[in-house]
Amino acid sequence: MLSPVGTEVPMVYYLCNDSFLEHPHFIEVPSFFLHRCFYLRDVIIRLTVLRGNQMSAMYSWSCNRTNKKRFLWQDLVEDELILFSPGNDYILKGSLILDQILAFIIFCRSG
Repeated sequence: MLSPVGTEVPMVYYLCNDSFLEHPHFIEVPSFFLHRCFYLRDVIIRLTVLRGNQMSAMYSWSCNRTNKKRFLWQDLVEDELILFSPGNDYILKGSLILDQILAFIIFCRSG
């Protein structure tokens, strides 16, 4: 799947809070590669622009994969390449990190 270098690639992400997936969110992430690929850090940069500095840090991120006709989530680190899901879609899930949200609440209350 080729696209012009420097285009934006559509991506859907879900946020998971208390084991429940919220409704899907749609964003476009800049891609500077010929094959429409990007890294998790590219998504984090885009989310920081759209939703603020703390948002992406409060979640651990994984991408949608399949294995033997099963639906899987593959955990990601910032320098990891995000792979297509079935159907050539990019789908991410952010799972709330409890200690991050508690630290953020304490920080907000302190001043």
